[in-house]
Amino acid sequence: VGRSLMLMARVHGSIGRIDLATVAVQRTLELLAPLGEAHPDMLSALQHMAFLQMRRGDRAAAETTLRDLLRRRIEVFGEDHPMVGWVQSDLGWLLHE
Repeated sequence: VGRSLMLMARVHGSIGRIDLATVAVQRTLELLAPLGEAHPDMLSALQHMAFLQMRRGDRAAAETTLRDLLRRRIEVFGEDHPMVGWVQSDLGWLLHE
C-alpha cells in the first residue's frame, strides 16, 4: 500500500497537485512507521516530502526534513554512500537559493 501511495504522490506532484501529493506521502509515512525510521521506503518517502515542502515554498520545513533524512541516511549507509550525497546535494541546493 505504501508504494502505491508513493506512486500516487508522484503523479499528483508531477501535475501540480501538491496538496494531494503531500497527503499521500504523509499517509505513506504513517503506514511505514512500524518498519522503523531506517527502512529504505521510509527514507525515500521523507526525501519526497522534503521536495513537496520545497514546492509549497515551505523552506524551513524542507530544511528540517532534509537534515533529519541526512542524519538517518548517514546512520544507515555511512558518510560516503551515494544516497547520503543525494540528500547533501538537495540540502545544499535548498540552502543556496
